[in-house]
This record gives sequence, structure tokens and C-alpha cells, in this order.
Amino acid sequence: MTVSNRSSQRRGTIVITGASSGLGAEMARQFTALGYDVGLAARRLDRLEDVRAENHARHPDRIVELASWT
Repeated sequence: MTVSNRSSQRRGTIVITGASSGLGAEMARQFTALGYDVGLAARRLDRLEDVRAENHARHPDRIVELASWT
């Protein structure tokens, strides 16, 4: 099964901490491509919003929720 076939199926929800850059942001990209909704958490809300916008542009049917703290 290809990633494009998987992306049409809703698989569940994943929560990723440290998702504003690096491995966390890449995990968000990969999991949304695989059909997961994601909850993203990090200190830098502006970067989390960028990650959400990128994921929404590629996979508009996925839910991407954000949580931030300072």
C-alpha cells in the first residue's frame, strides 16, 4: 500500500512534543501523511503554527491541534 492510499484512511491521533522543529516537525509531517490526526506541543507557538499550516496545505482532511507553553 502506498502512502497516498494510506492518507485517505483515518488511523487515529498522535501527540508529539517538541514539534516546532527538527525531528518533532518531521514526525508531524510523516504521521499526517500516513493518515493520523496530530496534536503538536512545543514552546514556540509561531513555529508550531508554521508546522500546522504546512501539514494542512498537504493534508487538509487531517486535524492538527496545537498546545504551547512558556
